[in-house]
Amino acid sequence: MDVWDSIARNLNTLAKFDRHQFDGKKAQAQFNILLRDHGERNNASQRTSGVDEEVTEKTIHLDDLSALVEEAKQEDMRRAASEMMKVLTLMNDANKNELELRKFMFKKELEERQKEREAQAREREAHGREREAQLQQILALQTTMTALITTLVIDFDYYISLQINYDHCIKILF
Repeated sequence: MDVWDSIARNLNTLAKFDRHQFDGKKAQAQFNILLRDHGERNNASQRTSGVDEEVTEKTIHLDDLSALVEEAKQEDMRRAASEMMKVLTLMNDANKNELELRKFMFKKELEERQKEREAQAREREAHGREREAQLQQILALQTTMTALITTLVIDFDYYISLQINYDHCIKILF
């Protein structure tokens, strides 16, 4: 809009220009109307074939200005498309980076879970060995107690038989 304001200021300095309160917005609007009307006249003259078109200096300048405006619009569209491509490329790169990060995080999570499972397996194995050792101790104690009880029973039986023999001998003697 600064360019249009500058044009309006320059026009206001001309002695032949008698519009007061002419600003950049009005200058741009007048320019757009002038180009639109010129384009409509060109379209109308193209439809009426066979009629010689009067070419004035004003028409030549308006044709040149129309071409420049169209070129500027095309350049703006190319620039906007280029910027859009940059944005899309950045978004695509960001999505790729996010995907790579998610893959990395997933891989790390799987590794952590694997480590946990291995630790749990080692813990279960150690617990199993501990229980096996306890079972072996219990079996050893049971064997020892069985042997002791067997010995006691045999000795008791022997004692009883001796006692019976002793009692029997005492009865005989007395």
